[in-house]
Amino acid sequence: MLHVRIADDGRPELWVEGTPWLRGMGLRIPNGSGWLGDGSGDLTGGSWTSHSGEDAMGSFQRWTRTYALHGSPLTRLAITCWKTSCCAEFELLRPLAPLARSDSMDDPTFLAPAFSVAPDLSYLALSFGLGSTSEPYPGGHWPTPLTGRAGDGLPKRAFVPLVLYKQGAALAVAPGDHWLTSPLTGHESGAARGLQGSVDALPAGWHARTWFTLGHDTHGALYCLGDRLQAGVKERRPSSAHEVNRGLGWWNAYGSHYTELLNPLNDQELRRLLASTRAQEAPLSHLGLDLWYPYSRIGQAMAFVPDKSKYPRGLRQPTEELPLVLHLSALSENNAYGASGSDPDFYETVAEELASHGAIAAWHDWLRTQQHTTDTLRSDPARAESWFAGMARAFAARGLDVILCMQTMGMVLASTQLPAVIAARTSTDYLFCQQEALRRAASKGHEDLLEAWVPPAQLRRTNLLLGSVVHALGLTPFHDLFLSRADARLGGGAPSEEAVLRALSCGPLALGDGPGMLDVDLLRSLIGNTGAILRPDHPPIAVDASLEGDIALFWTHHSQPLATWWYLLALNTADEPVPLSARPPEDGEFFCWDGLTGSPIAEGGAPLDAGGLAYRVFAPMRDGLAPLGMRDKFVPAAYGTWHAEANGGWLIRSEGHSTLAIYAPRGARVESLAGKPPAVDRRGAIMLCELDARELVRLRPGNGRFSGGVST
Repeated sequence: MLHVRIADDGRPELWVEGTPWLRGMGLRIPNGSGWLGDGSGDLTGGSWTSHSGEDAMGSFQRWTRTYALHGSPLTRLAITCWKTSCCAEFELLRPLAPLARSDSMDDPTFLAPAFSVAPDLSYLALSFGLGSTSEPYPGGHWPTPLTGRAGDGLPKRAFVPLVLYKQGAALAVAPGDHWLTSPLTGHESGAARGLQGSVDALPAGWHARTWFTLGHDTHGALYCLGDRLQAGVKERRPSSAHEVNRGLGWWNAYGSHYTELLNPLNDQELRRLLASTRAQEAPLSHLGLDLWYPYSRIGQAMAFVPDKSKYPRGLRQPTEELPLVLHLSALSENNAYGASGSDPDFYETVAEELASHGAIAAWHDWLRTQQHTTDTLRSDPARAESWFAGMARAFAARGLDVILCMQTMGMVLASTQLPAVIAARTSTDYLFCQQEALRRAASKGHEDLLEAWVPPAQLRRTNLLLGSVVHALGLTPFHDLFLSRADARLGGGAPSEEAVLRALSCGPLALGDGPGMLDVDLLRSLIGNTGAILRPDHPPIAVDASLEGDIALFWTHHSQPLATWWYLLALNTADEPVPLSARPPEDGEFFCWDGLTGSPIAEGGAPLDAGGLAYRVFAPMRDGLAPLGMRDKFVPAAYGTWHAEANGGWLIRSEGHSTLAIYAPRGARVESLAGKPPAVDRRGAIMLCELDARELVRLRPGNGRFSGGVST
């Protein structure tokens, strides 16, 4: 439970379960090269008033005080505290200027609020994604997980959100408005919410809300934050039912066979690719096209229309009416629309163009570059929000979803207000973990790309951690495309692992193989009878205790009536093998097997290799039986329906023809409720049962025998 207390010095403190986590909450405004804080000289805080009440979020208590500068009222602070959340809101009572410090997110101005943090807390934060405008093109960086101990100091670079935690409790901190220009940074012995350092003036009536939300762990605190920000705006959580999330796509982007720098895609190559997918009977539901438009340089579009040198007959004919996800980038200064970088109106024209080509979504890349190269998107908070919201609403008006790429964490937070934004990329391009492809790029004159190589374990950790965060905030994570089959010229040496990561992510799943290279058997292991990707109930969520260890653990699950299948991803970030031991986060008996190989795993299992990934499936055990799921599916229990009966048996209905795997050391009987007895094959303690589409069977203990029959 959260409580606000006013300390003897008049500053608020935020207490969690009877312990002060945040202290000295107040205000800092620029004063030359330093700061003027409340209670120090000319910036003073008045007396507090408080009252209690009740609203849709429950009972609350509110404390209010006014701060004066040079004796004149400057701003009012209202702190409202409910059981599991708290909102600190500043309102300016008169204009405030000058404020600017430097043109950087890392050096923000107008810190409201600033606070110290209890030193015994650990933290998880995501770097903001933009720093200083002095950085070279394209500016900024992919948001990166930051972890550590508060007592060692919080990061001085911009980040958002911040989650403070210790065993059994976590507190998330994030802006409630002005997201594109509102980073958090480490400040003194704690942190502060500020504004991008080039913001120079704020008007009277300007508001800044900051949320503090409580959970039992980091994800619970972020989930509560997502609820507060999305209240009354979006569906409660993202859905895999969106067309882009539902089925397999083929995309060309950095890391695919048709990487622009290595082998550009065009009309002729696209026709060849699609002819091969038909010949292979590949179960694709859509296409994602990168750089289909003319540009002055990569990341700087001239206009979002088909590039006549690549697609002289447009996009409709070569794509054969498959739905499209179309890539967008930042705008060139000399664009065909005559639009400034902060003008959202031209997106109405772009949305109409995309819809005319059969697009179902806009894949908006280079978003941070647009902010990096456009002064007003950094110095004017209102203009920045208007640009981003205007973009999303223009696509929504045409029925198009939006996928974010090269976004800042501020844009992720802003998306809580925009239902059209459904997904966000969670790491750099797949290309940058493929050394073979980078060496090939270097041979073509792009030697600098070799320095951008990212170890696969690091890329996967970022995808998983950031994926958990964006899901809590209302988006599905996108791990970028992958290759379903290793390619000597590109890499892609672990396709099954990459496939599992993306299936469990619950976000878009895209392939990038060249003509004839798709591994169709692997693709069919990802989908059900209707072509929909088989998913768990949510993306993998990090175990807090593993955030700073050698092995990062991430759990997700699939719930059926009276039973839950747990899925564990374990990632060894150390330079040597590390023992792996884990049990599902609920009581009960489970049978563990390797989700990649289909092999049972003994208690403890083998050490996990350096940089290695383990995928373990924990099937619920009842009366000596554990239905492992459909043997040929990566997410085995998501295929069909499973019902644990009160008397100990199981009722199972297959979605399509498949092989049911059952762990039955004491035997089992599988009875068909209609039709012929199912075929049963015993392999030690594992029983394999062939099921027809929509077949309903009952699974019972076998008293030492393995058999199939018909229920009467």
